[in-house]
Amino acid sequence: MPIPENTASLFLCRTNLIKDPALLGRYRALLDAEELARLERYRLERDRHTFLISHALVRTALSEFADTSPAAWRFRRNRHGRPEIENQTSPPLRFSLSHTRDLVACAVSGTTEVGLDVEAIDDKTEILALAERYFAPLEVAALRALPSGKQRDRFIALWTLKEAYAKARGLGLSLPLHAAAFRIETELIEPNFNTQAAEEPSQWSFILMQPDPGRWLSLAARTGSASGFRLNAQWFHPLTNQNQTEECPMVAATNHFQGVAWSRQSGSNR
Repeated sequence: MPIPENTASLFLCRTNLIKDPALLGRYRALLDAEELARLERYRLERDRHTFLISHALVRTALSEFADTSPAAWRFRRNRHGRPEIENQTSPPLRFSLSHTRDLVACAVSGTTEVGLDVEAIDDKTEILALAERYFAPLEVAALRALPSGKQRDRFIALWTLKEAYAKARGLGLSLPLHAAAFRIETELIEPNFNTQAAEEPSQWSFILMQPDPGRWLSLAARTGSASGFRLNAQWFHPLTNQNQTEECPMVAATNHFQGVAWSRQSGSNR
């Protein structure tokens, strides 16, 4: 099923809810040799669990849009480290994967470049020190102007926006985080790119949401204009027939509310 232009599908999965050994074994059977080797290098069971589910999620999510079985997908990394599909389909597919504590997210699109980042708030992080090091001056000033109780949420929201944009560009750490700055005013995101980004903000759509208290998710999409972007979201457990009835998070902020179409649905979980 081809994905229309300027459209992306978002798949969300709570890793702490997937515990069945038989199901986890089926996930493991989907992975290729390189993924299995990476899986075994994780020392902590929690990290292995997250890696296994996240890679099963990518494979099954991609198979929602192509006549390719989840185990048949092959991947490579570009020179900046972004994972891409090696055995590409026609029409092509793109994806972006991110995970944090107990939550995995995957965005799939067609011709539209997308980037996704999800982060959990860490109460031990020295957010103002990190902001001074990595954020643009306007972002640091906005953070400091907030009440202390709201600074941590805003820091994570800004961080995910920056990471999502960098991942959509496929540039990884070669793009400084301060190259793309964001102002969040209530429900409106105002992107501001410097010369290092070498991009026009009007060519991008940004969506910010909060899947759970303490977790923020951002999606960046090169839409070519500031209107007409559609995002379809669903909770999704790979290889199960469970009907995921929990409502997906609503959009918390975007750079053009009137141009974003938003739907929430249950997946087929093939």
